[in-house]
Amino acid sequence: IRDGVDPVRIIPWIHNVLERGVSDLYLHLNLESEFLLPSKVYLSKTLVRLKIYFGQYPTIDVEDVHLPKLKTLYIESSHFEKHGIGLTKFLSGCSMLEDLVLEDISWFFWDFASVSVPTLKRLTFCWEERYDFPKSVSIDTPNLVYLKFTDTVAGKYPKVNFDSLVEAHIDLHLLKPLLIQYHQGYGENDMVGNATDFIMRLCNVKTLYLSANTLQVCFHYSHLSFF
Repeated sequence: IRDGVDPVRIIPWIHNVLERGVSDLYLHLNLESEFLLPSKVYLSKTLVRLKIYFGQYPTIDVEDVHLPKLKTLYIESSHFEKHGIGLTKFLSGCSMLEDLVLEDISWFFWDFASVSVPTLKRLTFCWEERYDFPKSVSIDTPNLVYLKFTDTVAGKYPKVNFDSLVEAHIDLHLLKPLLIQYHQGYGENDMVGNATDFIMRLCNVKTLYLSANTLQVCFHYSHLSFF
């Protein structure tokens, strides 16, 4: 649904499919005006797969989330109201979630970001921008078997749990302005962020793909005995 469609008309369409007990819902909204999805989307007892793409303005603002059958969640280009608290609340209402994709979620200006889902088996996170870095990122996913992760190195990783991880594709990159300084001869103590806690949790992964950016990060943190 693109700009030009009255957002008020969209809500009855969404209510209609939810009342029919839909199991798969894909919402592609590219609007230039503020729009909040109806709360019923986050309280569906039948949804198994939910994919949400937002444009510039709409945000995810939820007071209550109860998606007891949801196994696949894909969120792209969305803004969470209350930032890290909003994401945590959303995920806490998905008790059966197995596959999570977060793409272009700008958590770099949040106080913290946390993905804590005991049932999760697959996680994809992708944020390509390199002009700022997330302050704090925690990933507590004891049953995760597949990880694809693209992000700027965070300030800290308070909790990282990859106990069951089998395959990982990692693209960690240094903050771009500081990367330039690094090439100009600045030392490790001049850099922002610390990837140590994240990288060390990957040591037992059976299949590991590291991008050139990630190898550069590993080289930067030369104290790591990763290889």
